[in-house]
Amino acid sequence: MAYHGHDSYVTFGKETSFGEKASAPTNWIGIVQSFSPEEENNMQTQYGLGSRNFLQSKIGSKNYSGSIEYLVQDIGMLEFALGGKVENTDGTIDYVEKNDLPSLTFSSGFLGSTNFIRDYVGCKVDTLTITAEKEEALTAELEFMAKDMIEGTNGTAPVADTSSYFSFYEGKVKINGVEQALVEEFELEISNGLEGLFAINGEMTVARIQEGNREYSLSVSFVFEDTAQFELFKKGTEFDVELSFAAPDGRELKINVKDCRYDTNEIELGNEDYAVQSLEAVVRSVSANFKTA
Repeated sequence: MAYHGHDSYVTFGKETSFGEKASAPTNWIGIVQSFSPEEENNMQTQYGLGSRNFLQSKIGSKNYSGSIEYLVQDIGMLEFALGGKVENTDGTIDYVEKNDLPSLTFSSGFLGSTNFIRDYVGCKVDTLTITAEKEEALTAELEFMAKDMIEGTNGTAPVADTSSYFSFYEGKVKINGVEQALVEEFELEISNGLEGLFAINGEMTVARIQEGNREYSLSVSFVFEDTAQFELFKKGTEFDVELSFAAPDGRELKINVKDCRYDTNEIELGNEDYAVQSLEAVVRSVSANFKTA
């Protein structure tokens, strides 16, 4: 029997120590659309005198990475992209910046007549991109680096979160406290600049995954109806953005994008369509809050 996407799952668990498999990596990520792990042996070939062909080949360093795309039901992955989580007494959760990122285990499995399970341990989130587009669901895509992969046959299908994913019509965008009426799309990217560090330590996998400079970028597209955003761009004025979504069941998410400045501006004109203004901004800091139902 050929394995299919409907035979598979992807879940996660927070690690207590980097590179040690989470005790229960069975947490729901979101409605996963795709999972694309990449495993590299970095094969080395060695040539020598007396032959045009290589004389020996050998595994070099092993690299593990991957990406996950999913529909957003909560913003729990921000803990691993920003670094910190604070659970408040009112039931809300704050996601805040920390210099050191927590590690997690991603578990991926095919369940069938013969199970095939891969646990990626020592994972850190390199980038997290959150995208909202008119007439579409709120989506997220994360890219990760991992220390190692453990193969097995014992897997557990996750218990699905039945809460609805967030849709475009449940969202709002505010700039300096003013709600924007005609936003067509936004994309927020968090990048941690991760680097795998190898060492002479008896292992062919990374010894550490080190955080680099944190970078944020924000792009927003508007139906062009006034020059407010153009003035912010032209003058290089600093501004704040609030991205929020509220579901009918009471769940609410709010992402605060602080100290932004527009870097590029484009106003596209067509003879059969309305004008669209697209801008990209650099961002100093990001935090978020999530309210459960």
